[in-house]
Amino acid sequence: MKIKKIEEADCWWLPTLPSDEFIADPFLYKSGHKYGCLFEHYKYGGKGKIAEIKDVFSSNTAFNTIIMGAKHYSYPFVFEENNTTYCAPECYESNSLALLRKDQGRWLHFRDVLEKTSAIDPTILKYKSKYWIFCTLKNDHSNLNLHIYYSEMLEGPYTAHPLNPVKTDITSARPAGDFIKYNGDIFRPSQNCSRTYGGSIIINKLVSLDETKFQEEYYCELLPSQKYSDGLHTLSYKDEIYAIDGKKIYWHPFVWWYRIKNKINAEKK
Repeated sequence: MKIKKIEEADCWWLPTLPSDEFIADPFLYKSGHKYGCLFEHYKYGGKGKIAEIKDVFSSNTAFNTIIMGAKHYSYPFVFEENNTTYCAPECYESNSLALLRKDQGRWLHFRDVLEKTSAIDPTILKYKSKYWIFCTLKNDHSNLNLHIYYSEMLEGPYTAHPLNPVKTDITSARPAGDFIKYNGDIFRPSQNCSRTYGGSIIINKLVSLDETKFQEEYYCELLPSQKYSDGLHTLSYKDEIYAIDGKKIYWHPFVWWYRIKNKINAEKK
């Protein structure tokens, strides 16, 4: 797999938001001849929502909220199976993982999987006629320990891998986007949180995976440009098109208020 530097002139940027909001976790999908994108939309002091741009190459980059509620939603992992588009958004507060299915332009609840499991950044791979869910867990060092679950069917039931956590590594455990298949090899993006949360992206090459084994090896590291020198977080890939979120930290005059509000909300749970 050839890695090259991406110049700013090669990029399309999503709209700039007010300083107390951000968008993150972009995931691309194809609908007809258009490429859509789902992502987390977050306003400080509130809960994460899932938003959608239906055509990333359109001059109209306005987005619509498609999932929101009393719980926090993020990381809307998107994949296709049997000509159907699914989404498995992270919602660790619900202590389960829900699959949504796109039907006539609407995202509808399909089925809950991984019940009683607070999955962080759930990423699904179909491999050797099985479905594999890679994630970390909210209650087990979410930046450090990688867990895998597998099933014969997409809707489950899923079995925990006997080696869980299959990997303990602050630099490359937590998922960071779609699996990339290239020339017969499979690559897994992961978050390097050794310096900061979402500091850079480590690409791992899958070596072995079955019901008793798991092994991957370091392949390369994706580093942010100077403009977004505080980090990279999530990588999505579709038909030679990439979506990635860059992080730049700014000081906000009311940061103390958001921290107090978040603390109060956490204590209410």
